[in-house]
Amino acid sequence: MSFDVTEQKGLLEIKNHYGAYEAFIQNWNNFTDWQKVVVSKPEKIELSAYPYFDTKYLNMVNEMAKILGVSRGSIYPTGTETAAFIDFKYSEYSDAFVLLMPLLDQPEKKWAVQCGHDDEDEIVLLPAESEEIAYKAVRRIKNDLNFSSYGPNEPRFKSRHDNVFVVCWNGSTEEHKKEMFYNQAWFDQPLLQFDDCAKAIRYITELDEVVRCYIPKTEFEIVTRSVDEVKAFFKRHSMEVLPS
Repeated sequence: MSFDVTEQKGLLEIKNHYGAYEAFIQNWNNFTDWQKVVVSKPEKIELSAYPYFDTKYLNMVNEMAKILGVSRGSIYPTGTETAAFIDFKYSEYSDAFVLLMPLLDQPEKKWAVQCGHDDEDEIVLLPAESEEIAYKAVRRIKNDLNFSSYGPNEPRFKSRHDNVFVVCWNGSTEEHKKEMFYNQAWFDQPLLQFDDCAKAIRYITELDEVVRCYIPKTEFEIVTRSVDEVKAFFKRHSMEVLPS
C-alpha cells in the first residue's frame, strides 16, 4: 500500500496480479465519532414502555459473553428508541460493553383473556384493553373461582382454574376494539350474585369485590361493595319475600 498524506489518496496493491492496484481516497472525517454516541450504564432504570430487541443480536451478545469468559451479558435498557447498555459482569475484560438499539416501529401488542371451564367446553377468548388489565382480570376470575363451591382438589375446580390465562390477540385491531370485554368498567360489574346475606358479606370481605344481591321471586336487587348496604338490603326486604 502507498499513501500520499498531502493528497489524502493511496493505492492498494492487488496480490497475485502484476501491476494491478486499487485506488482509494481517505474519507475518515465522514465516519461517526463513536465516542459521541456511547451511552453510559444507567444508574436507575425507569421505563414507561419496554423495548424489544432482535433475537439475532441478543444471541450475538451471548456469543461475545462466552468469548469474554462469562455466561451472559447484562442488559440495561434506556428507552424504546435509545440504545441499551450491555456489560459483561465478572469478566476480566471490565471495559468491554455493547450498545444495542431496540427494534423500532414495533406493532403494539393486543391482549386477551382465554377461559375454559372444562375439557368439553368451548374455549372463550375475549379482548382486554391492556396487558395490565388482562392480568388483573385473570387474577380476579381466579379469586372468584377460589370462592366457588368446588374444593381446590376437585378436578372440575382445577380445570376451571388452570384454563384462565393471558394470551396475545392474533386477530385484527378492528376485531379487538369491536369485541372489547375486559376494561376498567368490567371490574365494577359483579361476577357473583347471592340471595343469602351471610354469603354476600363473606364474598365482599374476603375478596374486596362487588356483588349483586337479590330477593328471589321479586324485583328487589342491589349491586354494591358495601357490607352495610348488603345488611340494610336484606333487612329491608326480609319481610317482603314472597312465600315459596
